[in-house]
Amino acid sequence: MDEPPPTSKNSNNMVSSQQQQSKYIKEELFSQPKESVIIGHRISGKIWKLPKLATRRSQLPRSLSKTWAQRLKERQERDAVKALENELKTEKEAKKQKTREALSQRRKAAEERERLEKLAALYSAKKMKRLRKKQEMISLKNVQPISSHEFSRIMTTLKTFPTNIKRVGLAVSGGVDSMALSYLLQDWTKHNGIKLHAFTIDHQLREESAEEARSVAETMKNLGIPHEIMRINWLNPPTRPTMSLNKNPSPDSSSAIQTSHDSMINEPPIDSQPKKYYNRHSNALPYPTISQLETRARQSRYTLLSKACAKHGIRHLFLAHHLNDQVTTMVMRLARGSGVEGLAGMDMDVQLPIVKTIDGLGLRILRPLLNVTKERLIETCATSNIPYFEDKTNKSSSHKRNVVREDLKALDDKYLQGDERFKPLSTMALASFVEHMKDHKAYLNKKVNSVIPEIAQLSIGYGACAIDIPPKVPIKLKPVPVLRYIDSFEPAIQPVIKKSPLNWLDHRYIAVRVLSRLIQWTSCADNAPRLESILLIYKHILKQHKIQPEERSAITALNVIIHPPRKSSGPTINQWLLCRQPYTTAFRRNDLDLIEFDDDEKYGGREKVVFWDTRFFVGIRYSSTSTQDGGWKFLVKRLSQEDLASLRSKKDFRMKKSINQFMQDIPGQSRDTIPAIFGKNRVTNNEYLFSVPSLGINLFPDILTSWVRFRNESFLGDKEGEEP
Repeated sequence: MDEPPPTSKNSNNMVSSQQQQSKYIKEELFSQPKESVIIGHRISGKIWKLPKLATRRSQLPRSLSKTWAQRLKERQERDAVKALENELKTEKEAKKQKTREALSQRRKAAEERERLEKLAALYSAKKMKRLRKKQEMISLKNVQPISSHEFSRIMTTLKTFPTNIKRVGLAVSGGVDSMALSYLLQDWTKHNGIKLHAFTIDHQLREESAEEARSVAETMKNLGIPHEIMRINWLNPPTRPTMSLNKNPSPDSSSAIQTSHDSMINEPPIDSQPKKYYNRHSNALPYPTISQLETRARQSRYTLLSKACAKHGIRHLFLAHHLNDQVTTMVMRLARGSGVEGLAGMDMDVQLPIVKTIDGLGLRILRPLLNVTKERLIETCATSNIPYFEDKTNKSSSHKRNVVREDLKALDDKYLQGDERFKPLSTMALASFVEHMKDHKAYLNKKVNSVIPEIAQLSIGYGACAIDIPPKVPIKLKPVPVLRYIDSFEPAIQPVIKKSPLNWLDHRYIAVRVLSRLIQWTSCADNAPRLESILLIYKHILKQHKIQPEERSAITALNVIIHPPRKSSGPTINQWLLCRQPYTTAFRRNDLDLIEFDDDEKYGGREKVVFWDTRFFVGIRYSSTSTQDGGWKFLVKRLSQEDLASLRSKKDFRMKKSINQFMQDIPGQSRDTIPAIFGKNRVTNNEYLFSVPSLGINLFPDILTSWVRFRNESFLGDKEGEEP
């Protein structure tokens, strides 16, 4: 039986009992002096403050215990989330650590900079500069050999080296520079499919020179390079002292023999030519004195090399001049007072500087090692086990170049040892100066090469040059206000005079180089005239330019005479003429060159060439087929005034026209400076004028044909010299 529902009284009793129980719990809990916590009921919203010891589930009401369990669960969830976050944070820290390791080098660099800044604060600027220079000198002492890749990069800088070239030549002396170049060039030509041919000149100035040449031939054979030895035969050589041979290293001299692919090219015997002709026009010169040694040897060396290159069809010849040679050359030219052209030193790619034979025309000289020090070449030979010789005559104090070379080496060694006082005369400092001069030279040459075609008329047949100098007439412009600060500040009207842009003579630096270039072209000299000589000519022309044409006078320099305008009116009123200086009496007596043909050459039409007056190459082909003339021997000498008069008496119209034009262009005192060919009959001993090739005159075309070529026919080239 179900119990009856509680009455309201019972209900009231139940509520009161619950209240008493809650009150009891509060009193029991709050009576304990413990640290308490505050909890709340999620339904009733009541707040309970309980000590931590009373937070056990058994001591709480069911409603309160249920809420606390939920909060514990939430706390566990929060702890799990926090653990996950900590794990992710650990992974991020690992990534950051890797980044820190990647930036460690940068931090070290920053610390190093800070350290240097502290050092700069502690030490003076002078001490820091010495420290840096010491590090630079240490790097300079670390000499490295030249690699094949570096040499290939150097070869790309040669401006006129063709891409389709088939063969090149190399001059090998046996020194460390030429032997290193032969090793590098052999590898480069083999890689590019180019044939290399080496030449050695035996100057016969030392007793061991022949042995050295044979040893060089053996080394070239080991490198697989075809090689030839050429000798210079001196006239009456004196007894030469024996000099020791320094090899580093070298093959056994007893095993250095002439190989089958080597050949000996000698100068013709001394007795085969008349002594007068041979001394003046052949490379077999009289034995030189100490002052003449370098010049004579250089001329003979270039002549033999040009002949050998022509024999093998070579138009590019490599030389082994290096940076130390460049610096030595610059210092010697500086002592002689050279200008920009001389101080720029040698060029890497240039025409043959000395042309004594027809074979030398068009031959180019290449110097790829001009920016390489000798120490690097020595290291290259040592690394590759290439033998070389040291000529002790290079250390003799009898020659200026040797003195300059040794002194510069001593100064450079002191600088490399740390003495800053010798830096201005170190190799690298002087090489930097040479590079600056090359820039100035290139700029000036560009200006000069643009002016000369506008003002100069070159006559290759006559070897003369006419230049136009505009009249000295200033251009008056409109008056402009100019402030005068002498008396007052009131503006005054003054005329302004401007130089004519066409008058190149007003620009001194350009005019001096134009005159130097034209004088060297006319004289066909190996080197340009000195700066002081050109300045005198420049001042003379300026002075003569201001007076009347009738009162002007000529001036000479480097065997060239500069004629002022001969007329006061007409198209040549402002035209100055550069011609060969009239010959001296001694030259007129000995100006002939004898050319004789053998019996086989008479009828075979063989051609012979004579280098006359160091300006003209005269070619003669004996084409006579008659056996009744008795034979001829030919002479090449100057065209005299009497010969010119006899030609004018001829009735040939074309001949007269050519002679009249020649006489109109060339002044009277310079007309006997062109070559003429005379024939002398062997039977009758009579002499006749055969040909004047410069004028296109040939009186006996059935007997011979002739031609003439001017040595400097390729003007505006890049011949090196000591031009100001």
